[in-house]
Amino acid sequence: MNIDRPPTYASSVPTSNAPPSAAVAAAGYSYNEFLQGQSLQIRSVAGDPSEPWLRTVNRIVAGVGIGLSTNLLIMRIYTKAKIMRKFWWDDAFITLAWS
Repeated sequence: MNIDRPPTYASSVPTSNAPPSAAVAAAGYSYNEFLQGQSLQIRSVAGDPSEPWLRTVNRIVAGVGIGLSTNLLIMRIYTKAKIMRKFWWDDAFITLAWS
């Protein structure tokens, strides 16, 4: 990939009825450069700091999910060990997997 040229995105390729490789060639890029530009675009969206609310939402969703599953695991262990007095191997493995 030529470092002097910015990566090509799908929106900058002219639209036509020609196959995608012809449209990429018409834009002046090789097909490999186009694919590398697409992978760069995907990577930059994942770590894009221009939308910090996504990071906040992800942390909230993960926190609620972890909290809920932790409470359910604690209730299961309490029920199996104290109430039913049948703490089996599967409960031990679930506890080990969580830790």
